[in-house]
Amino acid sequence: MQNQQPLVTVRYRIKNSAGFTLIEAILTLIIATCMTTLIPIVILSLHSILDLSDMSLTSEWTIFRNQLLNEYNHSQSISSISKESLCLTSTKGLVCFTKYQDMIRKQINNKGHEPLLFQIKDIDIKKANHAIKINVELSNRTIQTMQLPLHPEVNEQ
Repeated sequence: MQNQQPLVTVRYRIKNSAGFTLIEAILTLIIATCMTTLIPIVILSLHSILDLSDMSLTSEWTIFRNQLLNEYNHSQSISSISKESLCLTSTKGLVCFTKYQDMIRKQINNKGHEPLLFQIKDIDIKKANHAIKINVELSNRTIQTMQLPLHPEVNEQ
């Protein structure tokens, strides 16, 4: 006879890895439920953060407007008006409000750097109808406008 090797049958116990156990399915369901309940909370938080950032721009505008009005009311005359700057003559000297990069800053006698309004895209300052009209476009695309009445000596000129 030929040399035959005996057939050896080895049985391995194969663990059932084709699916999930009931405990794994329940844990997955619990985790998914917790995550879906947190989504509205996260969305509301993001909306409130965005609203606060808009409020900060509005409050910055209000502060800038008040500071400019204060300087304007205490000034003696208007030195110069251009598209991006307004210079006033006062007891402090020459006070200029100019656009610098993405902000409006205040300088006294061309010295110093006092930022007053941040995140601006554009500013337009012009003299029109016995007033100085200032339009500022903020980074959130809103446009803020203010008017300053001209000093009497400027109205006469």
